[in-house]
Amino acid sequence: MIFVRNGAVPYYQFASFLSCDFIDHAVFTRQGGVSQGAFSSLNLSSAVADEREAIAENRQRAYGSTGRSTQTLVHAHLTHGNDVLEVGARHYGTTPGQADGLISAEPGCGITMNYADCAPIFLVDPINRAIAVGHA
Repeated sequence: MIFVRNGAVPYYQFASFLSCDFIDHAVFTRQGGVSQGAFSSLNLSSAVADEREAIAENRQRAYGSTGRSTQTLVHAHLTHGNDVLEVGARHYGTTPGQADGLISAEPGCGITMNYADCAPIFLVDPINRAIAVGHA
């Protein structure tokens, strides 16, 4: 993985994904955010009892460090099941439902997922120019 620091929020990128000209990606750490206490510092999850304003600021900082707006992203609400949602522009700025994976072949659509004690899964289909995230 390649370490990147663009502003206050550090992140990592997979070297193998950098050759795909149709995706941007980032794997964030917990550094560079504004959350306090047990959620310090870059908490991106709304599923915990962190301040909503802090989560919103953390998301703006994190996604902004990659040049993305939170309004062009779709976020998964994890259920620990086997549901996968196909998403696109109609879902921008939302959490469209409960799912354990998101997939999109729509140009410009950003998909996000939080991971705690689950293993992250990142998929890229260069033929169909599709991306997916999931967890195990």
